[in-house]
Parts: sequence; C-alpha cells; structure tokens
Amino acid sequence: MRNHRWIVRRLQPVLRPGDRIVEWGGGDGSLARLIADRLGPPHDSSLTVIDQAPRPEGLPESVRWHSRDLLDFRVPLPESEIVVANLVLHHFESESLAQLGAFLNHSCRVLIACEPARRHRHQWQARLLSILGVHAITRHDARVSVAAGFRRDELPRLLNLQPSDWTLTIRETALGAYRLFAVRQ
Repeated sequence: MRNHRWIVRRLQPVLRPGDRIVEWGGGDGSLARLIADRLGPPHDSSLTVIDQAPRPEGLPESVRWHSRDLLDFRVPLPESEIVVANLVLHHFESESLAQLGAFLNHSCRVLIACEPARRHRHQWQARLLSILGVHAITRHDARVSVAAGFRRDELPRLLNLQPSDWTLTIRETALGAYRLFAVRQ
C-alpha cells in the first residue's frame, strides 16, 4: 500500500524543531526505523512508539518504545505534536476512537494516519491474493481489515476532529489505503 513512504513524505514538511512524534501501533518497527533514518538527528530522538509488542531488535536506540496498550490510560499517553498511525486504528471500536481523539484534541498538531479503505473492490483484491501465493490466514486478515476500514469522513468523525479546528485531507488509493492527513488550524 506504500503507506510508510506516504507517511514520511507528509511528516517532513510539517516537522518543526523540538516536535515530539508518537507512532501508535509500531508493530515490527519498520515505520519507526524509516522515520528515524529519514529524519536523522536530532529528530530521531523525539520519536516514541507505543505498541503491545516488545521492542523490535535493530531499532535505533534513540527511538523510545513503550510496550503497552494504547487504551491503558492508567499511564498517560506521551505528549506529542505529531501522531502517526499505520494500520492500527481500524482495530478500535467507536468509543475507543473517541477516547484517542480526545487525546489528539488535547495536545496534537498533526495526525497522519493510514488505514484500510472499506470498499467492495478491496475485498475482492484481498480474495485475489491467493493468486500471488499469499497464505490463507493473511488473506483472511486482509478481508477482516478491509471490512473494519473507513470511508469518507468516518475516521475524523469517530476521532471527533472538528473541521472548524482541523484541516482534513482524506484520500483513498487504488491499493486500498485510506489516508488521513489532519493539521490543527
């Protein structure tokens, strides 16, 4: 879906000196590695990742990794000017997205998110992955993720990002990505 490159391209022009970047749902650390590599010092030291998984091997030491649930509010989310999220928000129910949105509305200046686009054609694309030899479990996960994805202004509405407060840009790609670029006005 080329999400990582899109996120980094959107991140570079909005990044200001001293900005703190938090990635929600870092997974295998590949996006954090790319951000750290592309931004380099001093920005790589302002990157924090939150994921339930343990810290991946080979992640630059300058990147902080918190192994925890995003919704465990007993430990506050780190303050950040920029939040990036790749293929994580579609895992949350509406109420949880509203809680995460409250955090965004409290401290965040920029949200860059890539999620599955919920369209019938992407369901069919997921079914066709067998032609490429993709494992049945991965094909199943792709179909479930597309079904849980977003359309039009659903994600900003669920996060309660008001158009009067945020400039919202939403795009859907042919490869099935739903891309939200939100900048506080």
